[in-house]
Amino acid sequence: HLDFTDARNDTRHSNSSPFRRAADDLANLAGVTTLGLRGLRFDREAVQAARARGHRLVPMAALATPEQRAAAIERLPQGAPVYLSIDVDALDPAVLPGTSSPEPDGFTYGALVALVQATARRNRIVGCDLVELAPQLDPSGNSALLVARLAMDVIAAVCDPLDPPPRGGA
Repeated sequence: HLDFTDARNDTRHSNSSPFRRAADDLANLAGVTTLGLRGLRFDREAVQAARARGHRLVPMAALATPEQRAAAIERLPQGAPVYLSIDVDALDPAVLPGTSSPEPDGFTYGALVALVQATARRNRIVGCDLVELAPQLDPSGNSALLVARLAMDVIAAVCDPLDPPPRGGA
């Protein structure tokens, strides 16, 4: 989800608006790219406002194959300080059901980690957040475990972006 809504249900500060509020408060916030947009909760005004600020919006349909993801990575900034905000609902709910805004046709875990690693190779990651985990919505506990692993994979990519840890294993 874009998370650039001005107000939802008369609320200007919610999980639907963090990037709008950041854009309002940080005049120098530039180069925002949102990858993997999809879903029925579409806010035309939010899309127009984000584009007017120069944000790059990339729908999930444009990232379906490894080749498309590689092409999208090539269009991202290079050599810049980057703050990653990873909304866990970017993952497919079959992979991570424990989120309050599940949306089908999301990233696989491997595709998301590959994007993080590519970002770390091309830029200097200065911070990261992982948001919208709702572990109570996944009684198996797998969503919380996956987000903990994702945090470790982000740290590993930042610590040694040219030599990410091997995937797979036990």
